[in-house]
Amino acid sequence: MARIHVDPAICQGYGQCNSLLPALFEIDDDGTARALAPEVPPELLAEAVVVADSCPTGAITLADSGSGD
Repeated sequence: MARIHVDPAICQGYGQCNSLLPALFEIDDDGTARALAPEVPPELLAEAVVVADSCPTGAITLADSGSGD
């Protein structure tokens, strides 16, 4: 599974992530994006990669969380 991180120091609150993948992102009261879960469900991984690559400020990163074995 992949872990997702939104860097609030970099996020400018454009909301593109929320528009593209509202199941995984929201815009918080401060106007910055926030991931709704720390890990990306496997069925949303391809979309999450597109969203991370599309972030205008590069605030969204994905990392392999390992197998946990």
